[in-house]
Amino acid sequence: RERVATRELLVAAQVAMSVVLVSAAMLFLVTFRNLASLDAGFRTDEVLVANVFLDDEKYPSETRGVVQRELTNRLAGIPGIDSAAHGTTPPLVGANWDTVVHVKTAHGQIKAETNRNQTSAGYFRVLQTPFFAGRDFNDRDTPLSPKVAVVNETFARQAFGDPTRLGGRFTERHFGPISMKG
Repeated sequence: RERVATRELLVAAQVAMSVVLVSAAMLFLVTFRNLASLDAGFRTDEVLVANVFLDDEKYPSETRGVVQRELTNRLAGIPGIDSAAHGTTPPLVGANWDTVVHVKTAHGQIKAETNRNQTSAGYFRVLQTPFFAGRDFNDRDTPLSPKVAVVNETFARQAFGDPTRLGGRFTERHFGPISMKG
């Protein structure tokens, strides 16, 4: 009798586990289908992402920008490549730089955490990211020019109360004052 009861208990446990596994697999497939059809807001096909690490000894920080621009221009010149750009963090990789920003408002100062990504001119064009307002970075945006930023609608709404506002200013602890230019 004990063997039969144990056997029935094991069969019931196996059936229960099978139902749980099949349910989890179905949920995974539904989630995958939903994510595959989601509009990410940027181009997801025919984009090649490569990690390039520049050795600190061979490429000091003063020369890295020049090296990155030369490499980007050389890549863009390869037949079959429409355009090239570089950024510190590709979309959806799960890595980002948490940065504290300060925004002066009529009611005082807002301090918020945000994610930052340093990109080159043409980055948003390569990913075919549409602009709600403003412009992409270009060759006039150099280390010596006034700092500018491209922000998303959520940041603009929270910091300035208007997702279409251009010219808003905020301070980021590493780079100092930054303006949103159109």
